[in-house]
This record gives sequence, C-alpha cells and structure tokens, in this order.
Amino acid sequence: MPKIQFKHQFFQFLALSFLCLTAKVQAETIEDGRHWLNFGLAGPLPVDTWSWTLDLRPRWRDEGRNFDQFVASGFVIKQINPQASLGLGVDHVQNHPAGRESFEENRLSSQFLYKFEPFAGIKLQSRTRFELRRREHFDDTAYRLREMLRASWTIPQYTDWSLVLFDELMINANNTDWNVRRGIDQNRIFLGVNYKFNEHVSIESGYLNQHVNTRTIDRENHILNSTLRYIF
Repeated sequence: MPKIQFKHQFFQFLALSFLCLTAKVQAETIEDGRHWLNFGLAGPLPVDTWSWTLDLRPRWRDEGRNFDQFVASGFVIKQINPQASLGLGVDHVQNHPAGRESFEENRLSSQFLYKFEPFAGIKLQSRTRFELRRREHFDDTAYRLREMLRASWTIPQYTDWSLVLFDELMINANNTDWNVRRGIDQNRIFLGVNYKFNEHVSIESGYLNQHVNTRTIDRENHILNSTLRYIF
C-alpha cells in the first residue's frame, strides 16, 4: 500500500512539473506545431563491452507541412559497468529554415550515461553530453552542454507498456560568429508511452515541448515525437 501511494504522489509531482515547465517563460514567443521522427538502430561490436548506435531523425515544421531538419547520428559506446557507459559520436545536421538558405552543421559529441538503481518500479537514467559544433561557411566552434534526466515506469498490468518522462536542458558555453549565444540554448520536456513488441523492437511516442531561447523572440514548439528502435 505505501508503494502504491508513493507512485501516485510521484506521478502527481511529475504532472505538476510538466505543467510548470511547459508554461510560457516570456510573453513574446512564436509557437509552432511540429512532427519529429527517429529511426534508431543499436547493437554490439565484436569487442566485448563495446556497442554502437545509429539514429536518423527527419523533422517537419509549420504543423508538419514543411520539411525542417534532418539529423544523422552515430555513436560508439564503452560499457564501464552495468550502470555506467561512455560514448563518442558524430552528428550531421541538414537545416532548411523558413525563408533562408539551407545549411549544414557537424558535431562531435562525448557522453556519459548512468542508470540509477530502480526505486518503486521507476527507472531513472542521466545522460550528460558535450558537443563541439561547426557550421559551414563560419570559422567559430560552438561548445554546448546537454543534460538529460529520463524516468520510465512499467505498467504492472501491461508489462510491455511504460510511461516515459524526460527533460533535457542545453547550455551554450560560448558565443560564435554564427549567432550562438552563451547561456541557456533550449529546454525539451517529453511525456509519452513506450511499447515493446519484443526484446528487439520498441516504439515510443508522445508530446515534446521545446522552448528555444533566441536573441529576439523565443520559440516554443509543440511536437509529436515518435521513435522506432531496433536492437540487434
């Protein structure tokens, strides 16, 4: 009985946090509805305790009417112990902003992922990522810190289903000649469900709120975010 009460209070807290974080920080913001997809692959490498991931992410803006961005990411991961891992990866980003010329960005990323011991059936994990970002036609390198905290809870009566909540804060470490500004870059908060078809295939879908801090008017995007993942 105490565990059930704790879970109820915990999810009340998560719901309240979600409502607070998705509230407008400033009165002047531009809002948009978007669709994001992620096709993910992962599997072991021939060397023990090493693995790889590959993600392809097409994204649409303007209520899903116009193509906005494509991100291709690949990581090599070293499992330190059952709870912790280190990763090194690259991202290639193709941007298609409204009313401007398309441009490309390349990133080199290092990450540390830690899985906490479950409590009350809730699984928590933290992912810390540091990015070096280069944009074509510019000389400066941007440095960005990304911190994500993710919680998931398997529904007891339907063990293939899980409730998922995560929040990711991104902070720029410097200014650049391509309009990156030192300080908070953006925050993403997600609330959705995850369904496991089997030990290899899962799908996750839900609402993602993205608040982007800009030099003028901030942007707040309301996103239908879906991920299809296959683990070899």
